[in-house]
Amino acid sequence: MESSIRKKRNYRRRIRSESQSDDDGKDDDDDNDVKTKNYRFSGVNGEDTLKSEQPGSSCEAEKNLTDGNVLNSPRNKSEEDGPVELAAEEGREGAFLNVATNPGAKYGNGGAQNGTRIASGIGFEMLRAMGWTERTGLGQSGNGIVDPILPVPKGGTLGLGFTTTSLYDTQEAIRQVQKAKREERDRKLKHKLDGLRLRVTMRSKRQEVKRPFWDVVLFILHMWLLPSEYKSATGLSLPLSVSSRWIIDASGARVKLACVSWGAHMEAMVAEGLDKQPLSNITGLISSSGFNCVRLTYATYMFTRQTQNGTTVSDSLNSLGLTVAARGIASHNPGLAQLSLVEAYRKVVEAIAASNLLIILDNHVSKPGWCCSDNDGNGFWGDSEFDPSEWLRGLEMVADLALDYSGSVVALGLRNEPRGPRQNARDWRKYIQEGAERVHGVNSEVLIFVSGLNYATDLSFLSQQPLVFQNQSVRGKIVYEVHWYSWTSGGGTYSDPNLNSACAFDVSRVMNSTGFLITPNQGYTSPLVVTEFGFSMNGKSQGDNDHMDCYFSLASGLDLDWALWALQGSYYRRDGQLDYDESYGLLTRSWSEIRNTTFLQRLRGLQNDLPGPSSGVGAASYRALFHPGTGLCLLSDSNSSLVLSSCQSDAGVWDYNPGDGLTLKLKGSTSVVTATAEGALAKLSDVVNCSTCNWVLSGDRGIQFAVEVDGKKLCLDGKSGSAVTTEGCLCLNRSECRGTQVVPTSQWFEFIAA
Repeated sequence: MESSIRKKRNYRRRIRSESQSDDDGKDDDDDNDVKTKNYRFSGVNGEDTLKSEQPGSSCEAEKNLTDGNVLNSPRNKSEEDGPVELAAEEGREGAFLNVATNPGAKYGNGGAQNGTRIASGIGFEMLRAMGWTERTGLGQSGNGIVDPILPVPKGGTLGLGFTTTSLYDTQEAIRQVQKAKREERDRKLKHKLDGLRLRVTMRSKRQEVKRPFWDVVLFILHMWLLPSEYKSATGLSLPLSVSSRWIIDASGARVKLACVSWGAHMEAMVAEGLDKQPLSNITGLISSSGFNCVRLTYATYMFTRQTQNGTTVSDSLNSLGLTVAARGIASHNPGLAQLSLVEAYRKVVEAIAASNLLIILDNHVSKPGWCCSDNDGNGFWGDSEFDPSEWLRGLEMVADLALDYSGSVVALGLRNEPRGPRQNARDWRKYIQEGAERVHGVNSEVLIFVSGLNYATDLSFLSQQPLVFQNQSVRGKIVYEVHWYSWTSGGGTYSDPNLNSACAFDVSRVMNSTGFLITPNQGYTSPLVVTEFGFSMNGKSQGDNDHMDCYFSLASGLDLDWALWALQGSYYRRDGQLDYDESYGLLTRSWSEIRNTTFLQRLRGLQNDLPGPSSGVGAASYRALFHPGTGLCLLSDSNSSLVLSSCQSDAGVWDYNPGDGLTLKLKGSTSVVTATAEGALAKLSDVVNCSTCNWVLSGDRGIQFAVEVDGKKLCLDGKSGSAVTTEGCLCLNRSECRGTQVVPTSQWFEFIAA
């Protein structure tokens, strides 16, 4: 190996010497002369790919290159040099080329204006040695590539024209670059604080004020001046981490994620809906609807493949025949149309952040397109469109992007819905562990979201063997995902005529496969987020409607974090249909309003957190009663009648102890809930030892309050608008609902810790 390196070093020095000899005698003042600079591949996102080396440092740079030191070469990019475009099919982190620069030169075609001949530089000598000829560009067409070069590491390659087996570790180099970015931010912050400290010290000396006072002032200023990566526009203290089953901020306070998923992973690789509304209108509508978070999807290829990431938004849409959508974007979002796909993605992230929303960047697929099926090639590591190395590289690039928005991007999803005939727990562990370590190595601030097998429905194998990481700090960032739809348990679950039974079965499946992860004080205890759930917003699917009732009951009882699928009211193209209407979309096809306002009102009941890390599971001293059918809570009004109202009111706090007379008592009073007759209002009374105030939780789900009155079981019922009445109990037994369309959800009341 040393012999090979020495040969490369001697070859480069000889070429450099010859190039410098050829240039002797040239007139430095000639405006038509071509000036040669060294540039270094240092970026991973296409925006900071080439770094100019200091004049006169080229030999040292080559020494660093051959010694495998890609980070310590001196560099100084001059603003006056302007942008640099270089044609190449592949670049490698740390590879050096000489780029001819002069005003008006056109890079990528080997030529320059005014007949200037590009003849010198080791980079061009290297290219000639590989068969390149002047005035032709790299690439099969010979026309060159004008987009910025992205590093595409491949095993055994050093850079253009060279191969090696161990000289370069590109991934380690990328991690070091990101570390350098963070250190530079810290250095700038320290410089700013040091300046303040100096000024405060001088002022304190002049005014003879005791120093401890100014130390307090400096601390306050320090907190105020912290950069965005340490405090969020939402007011949270960042970064986020995990504590037991909870997501918490840097102060230890619970953070509940109430998100909506926004697709940007389809064939066009452009966030959906930008042809219908201005970006700011869409993000404003998300925020005003009560969400605090957006799960923004992406396809790996958008970042890792030159042919995708250099394409403009307009070109991407037009290439798919989406000319109407392209015109729509040019009209509603004119600043995006000519941006590259990655740049446009960044603009979407910036707009979401500007609306004070948190962001999860979700790796939905590798090859852009609709997700998902067992045989789409995107399902499991090693599938035709799911190369593990490319996936890891993409994760690191997105983790790097997240550093630029670390006041808003709080999490990265490693992979959406692993699946398919090749899926297995052993390989899942291997790649999830490596992916999490890679992300954390680049960006230690973000949470890392992890999906299980079988379309993100199965993590049961973790109950016996939790994930273990080489870097122990990774464990404090892991959040598990579960997806839950009406079809998840099998197509027939919600065809059961007794919704109590169907929901009980589905809840049991969810808890056994994923829900066990929130059990406290276990080796696997972690936050669990339902990152996909949803239903047809037109209300025409009874199975979807029944499942949504079941979802609301469990999500409220466990106070789960979640992300609704989906925001988009339409797709540019799906299943071959242009302007595809998404019935699961929160927004209408025009993206101008909410598709189902009743559902959104109901969803607001889940958007606020009630328990938290300080209380733990089941440790609260009092509880609220949540009505899943409406998203409201049980309260009492001024007439002592029970009503349904916002869960944020303090009036709905209850005591219920099955071992203490089965009474449902208003917290802090002697008043208990009493039934009088079927159809009558449920009321509070001070009656002692009454037979009609002993409430038993009944039904297969155990969330119906039943009491016997005159030989008949009556249940609390919220079907009469805001008023709560006592009605005949529904579907307590399977036989009671057979052959009927009776839905018992108006009688469901879920205890939630408050």
